[in-house]
Amino acid sequence: QAQVVMNLFFDTWREMLNYSGLCCFSKTKENLLLWSHYADSHRGVSLGFDYDIITSQYLQFDEVVYDNTPIFLDINDVDKSITDATLRKSKNWEYEEEIRFLMERSKNVGFNQDALVEVNFGSRCSKRNMLNIHYLINKLGYTKCKFYETEIDKSKYSIIFKQINFDLLKAEVLENSNEKRFSKAIDLRTLDDL
Repeated sequence: QAQVVMNLFFDTWREMLNYSGLCCFSKTKENLLLWSHYADSHRGVSLGFDYDIITSQYLQFDEVVYDNTPIFLDINDVDKSITDATLRKSKNWEYEEEIRFLMERSKNVGFNQDALVEVNFGSRCSKRNMLNIHYLINKLGYTKCKFYETEIDKSKYSIIFKQINFDLLKAEVLENSNEKRFSKAIDLRTLDDL
């Protein structure tokens, strides 16, 4: 009897995962461990979303419950048991302050363009990657997005966010580039004389 119930639970769980996906967010961008674990040791980025816009688009969401108590299968309410299992993590992960969205699985999960409000570049993100991502975000029409670079404040073990001046960043990347630039303009008409 117990095995039948467990099989029902896992079959229902697998069926849900075949048609749905989880998209996970954090309520904080300032946590050093999150940057280390999820942003390639500060070489990556974090995306900041407008909470009200994103939650109006995806209605099935909830905060993760951090608890070291095991979840027990309720044979009278398998759906609740699956929800509890989906939203439960050990207290060791509490620093993540995670919110999970349940959404229909598809190859392209889009969101309202106004929802993306910031891109935060890790302290070890390359300047060229910053420029490329800035270009792509603007090219795709995300007009409400602001861009920040991060710096680790070692005296406080915290992260400082500074808005990026992309004109200065472009100049710095060009100056440090391995590409050779001509020091003066060449008159192409004189090339025939060579």
